[in-house]
Formats: sequence, C-alpha cells, structure tokens
Amino acid sequence: MRDNEARMDNLLAQIDEKNFLKLNGVVRNLSNPLQTSVDISIVPLETSTDFISGLVPAGTLPPEFAKVGKIHLRADLRVS
Repeated sequence: MRDNEARMDNLLAQIDEKNFLKLNGVVRNLSNPLQTSVDISIVPLETSTDFISGLVPAGTLPPEFAKVGKIHLRADLRVS
C-alpha cells in the first residue's frame, strides 16, 4: 500500500441473515479531495430475485423478473 491510499480486501457487508456482499477496493489521493479516486469491486455472488425485489420500490421491476429465480451479480465502480 502506498502513502495517501486506503485498501479494503475481502470486506464483508452483511445485508441480512442470508445475503452479504464481499468488496475489494482502493481509495487513492486521500490527502487531496480534488484528486481522490475510488475503485470498488463486488466479488461475484449469487442471490435471488426475491432479495433484489425487496430492495427496489414495488412495481419497478417487470413481472417476468420474478421468474428468473437466481441472479449472479458482479459490479465495478470507479469514481475520480
């Protein structure tokens, strides 16, 4: 790890009893807010459509979404 940098490796963010996210990331240039950058990745996970439907307002997702059953999720976020 370099100066002015913070890392998170395999950080667990528990959402409820069955669902959690595992995150990896790095924040660079902490001492200069105008040049701070953030890279975060969600380690691939499998969850259910019931869980996703519970996170968004009712009626947001089409009815066909519930028929999918399982969802494989992976995400990358980069902010500069």
